[in-house]
Amino acid sequence: MKNKKRILSLLLGVIMLLAVLLNTVGCAAEEEEETGEYSREISTADDGLRYDEKGYLMDDIPEDLNYDGKEVNILACKEMSATVCPEEIQNVVLFDTVYNRNLIIQDRLGVKLNWVLVEGVSSTMDTFIQAASNAGEGDYDLICAYSLVPTVLAMNGYLENLNNVEHLAFDKPWWSKSVLENRFHDTIFFSETTSSTPVLRQMFVTYYNRQMLAEHKIEDPEQLVIDGDWTIELMKKYSKNFYQDIDGNQRKSLKDVYGMVVVMSESFFYGCGFNVVRVNQNTGLPEFCAAGDDYMPMAYFVSDMVSWLCQTNDAYCPSTAAGCTDFLTENRTAFYVSQLTEVDQMPDVKNWGALPMPKLNTDQENYVTASGSAFDVWCIRKGAQDTAMSGAVLECYASESYRYSAPLYYEESLSPRYSNNMNGIKIFELIRNNLEVDFGRLSMKQLGNFHEFVKNSYMSGNNLLMQEWATNGKSMQRKLTSLLEAYEAAGKK
Repeated sequence: MKNKKRILSLLLGVIMLLAVLLNTVGCAAEEEEETGEYSREISTADDGLRYDEKGYLMDDIPEDLNYDGKEVNILACKEMSATVCPEEIQNVVLFDTVYNRNLIIQDRLGVKLNWVLVEGVSSTMDTFIQAASNAGEGDYDLICAYSLVPTVLAMNGYLENLNNVEHLAFDKPWWSKSVLENRFHDTIFFSETTSSTPVLRQMFVTYYNRQMLAEHKIEDPEQLVIDGDWTIELMKKYSKNFYQDIDGNQRKSLKDVYGMVVVMSESFFYGCGFNVVRVNQNTGLPEFCAAGDDYMPMAYFVSDMVSWLCQTNDAYCPSTAAGCTDFLTENRTAFYVSQLTEVDQMPDVKNWGALPMPKLNTDQENYVTASGSAFDVWCIRKGAQDTAMSGAVLECYASESYRYSAPLYYEESLSPRYSNNMNGIKIFELIRNNLEVDFGRLSMKQLGNFHEFVKNSYMSGNNLLMQEWATNGKSMQRKLTSLLEAYEAAGKK
């Protein structure tokens, strides 16, 4: 009976994929007159690597690897279960692609994924931490946690060092480059994919209103992004002269029209290349950026942002996200900074586009994508029955998300709402491939919430960064020292 159900589920997945492909081909025919192409460019690189028929890099998991039906126990955050491990087909593409991706993992590796769900987001983290901490030998092979949980588990010695686990290849594009950048004391205790559904939906992006920009004779910024020229100064320039005091109360409010509305204000901080913590290239250890050469540029940047967001009518930074989606649905802002999940609020038309967060300037090498905290971070629990098997499942989860579920999420949920042409695909991949995860942000529970200093500056209209760092910086540095000592001890166990 289970085999029949699996076969039916896989057949449904194939049917869904064929439907998407047929729809894409139809769209390609419509778009070809304008753009000449729509489908993803196929890699022809002679680099010795394997690519699938769509041009996506394949993983290096041996094709004959098979664990003969062995059960893999995964402790997972209950609140993320719909986008990580849905229990059944729901006829909703977002969830069904995830369901079928998990079937692909099981069939590829010959395993049975057993998901153990425990509450574990911001308000319930301690419940999850306790469940992971109290686990016995072999209880859990993998942990799929809310992003702020793994640092707590790592410093207490509950996690396997992923640095040398078989099958994991953290240099591949389905892993955030931060996994390797945040390696210290020769340890990697947790990892973040660029392409799981929770990660994608949490990513910070800039939506832009094509109609409003056209009415102001402003060029579509897509090509600027692709050329590497999309900067914060251009965004400020393009957001001018849109403000209208719709409710007539002579102050900025949720009912007015703006050039820019910012829901996720910390997105600019990360997008412009700043971090809470960086690994010092000389010592190989994390340090607060505010304690080094980044401090003054960071302070000037926050002051400049406060002036723009708080002292002009060009931009609006509301104190709460409640009601802000009205700006999207009612077309009352030229730019809107939030998360990719907000695409669900858009009408099914292409009046809106999506961009990465702007660079600080054109000298910045790459765009940087940051995200909210409600995404999945993965670990291997110490005492797992087979660390190589856990590594294979984790690598397969990330690579199949990269090749299968993320592209389908784009084609079904994003493309119908904001993508006109091939540029939409290029920008989507640019956004997800440049995901960076700040170790300092992941360690908020231990170190304090530094980026709140930045957000509070925007909310208050005053640059509180220097004041807050002067007050709390020494305490935060002591906490970082204690955290690093705990990591070093955990790596030796």
